[in-house]
Amino acid sequence: MNRYSATARDNRDSDQMYDYLEARIDALKQRIAELEMDNEALRSTRGRSKPALKSFSGQLASSISGLRH
Repeated sequence: MNRYSATARDNRDSDQMYDYLEARIDALKQRIAELEMDNEALRSTRGRSKPALKSFSGQLASSISGLRH
């Protein structure tokens, strides 16, 4: 274990970091929506013999959509 290793510094200013994080959040929201569509397609091919549970990602997507500013 190296106790004296150099630490990496992030030299982006706060505006750049904010823009990066906003873009990352939008990309993650889009991916969640794609996965939810895939889940619905799989559920419809599986049949409706059992009631489908709402997935965690669906709950997350619905809670995130309420956080728009």
